[in-house]
Amino acid sequence: MDLRRARISGAKRIQAIRATIKPPDNASHDHRVQCMGSDSGSHAAQGRAANLQNGRFEEENGSLRGARNAPQGGETSYYSYRNEGPMAVSIMAGNPALKELSADLKRRMDQAVSGFQTNLASARTGRASVHMLDQIKVDYYGTPTPINQMAQVSAPEPQLILISPYDPTMLKEIEKAIQASDLGFNPISDGKVVRVPVPPMTEERRREVCKHINKVLEEHRTAVRNVRRDGNDALKKLAKDKKIGEDEEKRALEEVQKMTDDEIRRMEDLSRRKEAEVMQV
Repeated sequence: MDLRRARISGAKRIQAIRATIKPPDNASHDHRVQCMGSDSGSHAAQGRAANLQNGRFEEENGSLRGARNAPQGGETSYYSYRNEGPMAVSIMAGNPALKELSADLKRRMDQAVSGFQTNLASARTGRASVHMLDQIKVDYYGTPTPINQMAQVSAPEPQLILISPYDPTMLKEIEKAIQASDLGFNPISDGKVVRVPVPPMTEERRREVCKHINKVLEEHRTAVRNVRRDGNDALKKLAKDKKIGEDEEKRALEEVQKMTDDEIRRMEDLSRRKEAEVMQV
């Protein structure tokens, strides 16, 4: 059966395939085959129909179902074409002149998102977490060092963080660093370990934390946009040097923008979830 391009709900499209499907002689007339499709993953278009050559097909639960019209007097065969999900084709990754640039931009944007996730993990909530102290640095013989690199950090109770330094002589430095942070903790040292009580947060404190999260989000948004700027500048230079065409430049710029939007959306989703966790009483 020769399948040609078909549109489903505007932008959704089943890519062109030229293939002859020959079911085995002993097979039933309900044959399931995979279809190279590009679908946004939404099921909003369930039940909408697309007319293909020699048949009528419906999209249902991410698959195409339908019947191929049989010759007069013949029997109609029914097929189900499973839509395997998004198959977005990267213009840049498929172009030797742009492949390395695309990978570099993706790597740098992912680093920005990863950095934001690390910051979120250390944001204070009403429950003790070992990651709350991740951003605190201790003066370890002249070198600013994260607490989790110089001590074992645990949360044995919902309202308590326990710090057991590998070097007991650093107890006072750890205690001092925690007191100097903006987390509002009052650590207690007994000469062997540092106990950090995590008191319930007030409404005002919760809003302060959310405000801080938004500030950090904006900083990382800017980092991603800076990567986009570098990518756009590189593409314009390649076009100026005649290494890529005008059409390639335009499509690559659109791809960089989409990459930027996707990464920023990821961070915004993470931020919303973290804020909801912080505000939960």
